[in-house]
Amino acid sequence: MVAEGVFTFSDYPQMNLAIVDDFKLKLFLLNQENIVLDYLDLYRTLGNALDEKMPFKKTLEISPDVVAVSFGYEGEFVDEVGSRETVWKLPRRSY
Repeated sequence: MVAEGVFTFSDYPQMNLAIVDDFKLKLFLLNQENIVLDYLDLYRTLGNALDEKMPFKKTLEISPDVVAVSFGYEGEFVDEVGSRETVWKLPRRSY
């Protein structure tokens, strides 16, 4: 499987924050019950401007049990005065 695309930030961080300090775009591999079997970082950026277009391309071997994929992210932004904002959108954990 090849995961390829161009990542850009939405309007909110571009208009309200200054830089991305550390950000990871993730790909989750799911089975038929929507349980995460594995995940990987598709793209990571450190200290870049928020208006950049960031291409990514990863070739990966996937298990026959993988029937769907989902995207997620986690990161930290910095505004003009140095305040930090942490963001994430990751699968829910079940116990």
